[in-house]
Amino acid sequence: MRFTAILVAGAGGALVVAGCTVGPDYKGPAEMAPIAANAAAFHRAAVAPVTAAGPAARWWEALNDPLLTGLIDTALSRSPTVGQAEARLRGGRATVNERRAGLFPQGSATALAGRGRIPTGDLSALMGGGGSTGVDTDLYSAGFDAIWEIDLFGGTRRGIENARDQAEA
Repeated sequence: MRFTAILVAGAGGALVVAGCTVGPDYKGPAEMAPIAANAAAFHRAAVAPVTAAGPAARWWEALNDPLLTGLIDTALSRSPTVGQAEARLRGGRATVNERRAGLFPQGSATALAGRGRIPTGDLSALMGGGGSTGVDTDLYSAGFDAIWEIDLFGGTRRGIENARDQAEA
């Protein structure tokens, strides 16, 4: 667990805001077993002769196990194609980028300009009967909004780690 402290200076003096981040740090997969890493390399056998007959496409059916056949059929029907897997990977990476955006300030700006005529005078002028008396007016409006939520307790950083781990998976 990491400890985060932030010093906030104000008119009344200094204030220390402290927070603990949630969860342990991600360590990644364990290293290869030491015995397997130090084992000798495999010896290659002589090249086998090539046969014209292809391998059985559904070799597990020779085991006569309906449960195994059902499980493999289910896995094959639900496994993604290369295109679907690529789309999932791109979606996972986009989620990581979206979560990273939460660490930075965000803002928006608006602008509006308009011109109009405000009619004056009697009702006949308003109904288009008489002369067109009125006052021309211009309207301008501009605005800017900014927001930034400080990741004091590490929720955004944990969300980034989670999204990155999901994309790697």
